[in-house]
Amino acid sequence: KEGGGGDKESLERTIEALKERATVRELMETLKTSLPKVYTALIAERDEFMAKSLLDARGSRTVAVVGMAHLDGIERFLQLEGFEMAPCSVTMR
Repeated sequence: KEGGGGDKESLERTIEALKERATVRELMETLKTSLPKVYTALIAERDEFMAKSLLDARGSRTVAVVGMAHLDGIERFLQLEGFEMAPCSVTMR
């Protein structure tokens, strides 16, 4: 154990867990509950800004690459605007 913070395998497990949407949802809920002002500034306001930017995009198709922490908020905002989410899959390499 180097650096006082666990071993390499533990770090790898943590990194893999952070690639799971359920884990990120749990972290976001914890942030929202524990530090609501930080959550609003770092997540909620950016979700709304990015969703509005998508709505303003021109063209018949739009592709957005966003961090997993923002997916739920952007989807929620777009659904309020009448959009339906299409199923998709994500592959992590």
